[in-house]
Amino acid sequence: MRTPIYARFSTDLQNSLSVDDQKAVYRERCVREGWQIADIYSDAAVSGAAGIDEKARPGMWAMLRQLERGGVDQVLAEHTDRLSRHPGDASHIRQQILYSKARLNNEQ
Repeated sequence: MRTPIYARFSTDLQNSLSVDDQKAVYRERCVREGWQIADIYSDAAVSGAAGIDEKARPGMWAMLRQLERGGVDQVLAEHTDRLSRHPGDASHIRQQILYSKARLNNEQ
């Protein structure tokens, strides 16, 4: 399973290690499941409601570009709220994942 990983924490009030912690958990899961890590994307100190364009969330934007190029079987994220807290953006992300014939795999 070719799997891009996406990690995010929302504000300076959260521990910046949380992105590194998320990545470590995802890497361990990929090894355990035998999944190939396609790439790792992250956005630090950015709200999940900030939008999904290149300036607002460059990590998310880059992951969506990878989905457009294809070759992805699933996206691994901690929870759907890591992808977006804005209903319209969340719908767009889910549609992009489905359109690329991939699935969303939540860590939780």
